[in-house]
Amino acid sequence: MTALSTQVVPRSKGTPTRISLSAPTERSAQIAEATARAAGAHFSLPAAELVRELTSPRDRSLEEQLFDARAVCKIETRKFAMLFDPDWHTRLFNQLDMLMDVAEWDPADTPVTKDSFATLLRLLIILRKKRRPGLGIANGGNILASWSIDARDRLTIECRPNDRVRWVVTVPLDDGSESSIGETNLDHLLDRLATYNPDHWFAHEGPKPA
Repeated sequence: MTALSTQVVPRSKGTPTRISLSAPTERSAQIAEATARAAGAHFSLPAAELVRELTSPRDRSLEEQLFDARAVCKIETRKFAMLFDPDWHTRLFNQLDMLMDVAEWDPADTPVTKDSFATLLRLLIILRKKRRPGLGIANGGNILASWSIDARDRLTIECRPNDRVRWVVTVPLDDGSESSIGETNLDHLLDRLATYNPDHWFAHEGPKPA
């Protein structure tokens, strides 16, 4: 299997097990099928019904859970197709494929949930035309968006259901770094981050997700 480019971070409550920075150069047949299932122009079921089918409780293997979670995220993303160009969708889908690759997945983790991903999509709409984040997983299937300049200068946002977000900011100091944590509604996020000049993360031309 092609090696994946990921940033591994220490495991702690509310922090990601990994951040997806770029996509694999090859996809497994199942990942490709998930992409086609989500991005296809014609569904055998309406999109909302297909999402209900994919998220309905039933006995599923880990591989099936990840397959379905990827498909649900991609179906939800297609609802906003008019707001983002095709290349943006392709790159986001690649990040999701990499993030929820069964070969790299810790069975103790919960796949990304639909409600958390919906908050991420609304965050990305607010930040349209800004630098795209790396993606990670927090406890409970909440997806994380992360922007970093270096290890001492970064922003991580945990997307929770119903437009709730938890943010962690690390800023450099002369003798190290300092971290701050907060929680707010998505509508107020940029106001809460204003003290930290968040545009320097969103506009920085450093390493980007593929």
